[in-house]
Amino acid sequence: MKVIARFPDVSSAEMAKSMLEAQEIAAWIPDANLAGLDWRLGTAIGGVRLQVADEDVEAATELLALVAAAVDETAPSDYTDDEMCPHCRSTHIGPDDQRRLRMLTLLAAPVAVVTLPMMLIRRGRVRCGDCGQTWRSAAPEAQVRD
Repeated sequence: MKVIARFPDVSSAEMAKSMLEAQEIAAWIPDANLAGLDWRLGTAIGGVRLQVADEDVEAATELLALVAAAVDETAPSDYTDDEMCPHCRSTHIGPDDQRRLRMLTLLAAPVAVVTLPMMLIRRGRVRCGDCGQTWRSAAPEAQVRD
């Protein structure tokens, strides 16, 4: 048995296995049960392996190469301008997380303006652990006891 390919998940390996079996090439996925438990296990073991018999290695690799080439040819290559970076024309784009950080800062600023003076006013106060009373002390560090 030889490993001819590794896949990121069991479903991709099963697809390749079914293509090989359609051409009467016996194939096995030894990691199917392990990777099926949790998808991260497939990544941890270096990918889900697809194996064939030693005498079928050449035919299987040629078939998978033909399928990969056909998929590349039929893959959509015409993206709209909204689906690409206007600077480098990359299609690997996603949401702007910096915008969320700016919005959070805008929301947190008024809270800080209100709470910071209150915190400064409360400085120098001591609280009784039994009754909860508070009072201003000249030396709060000296008053604190365990």
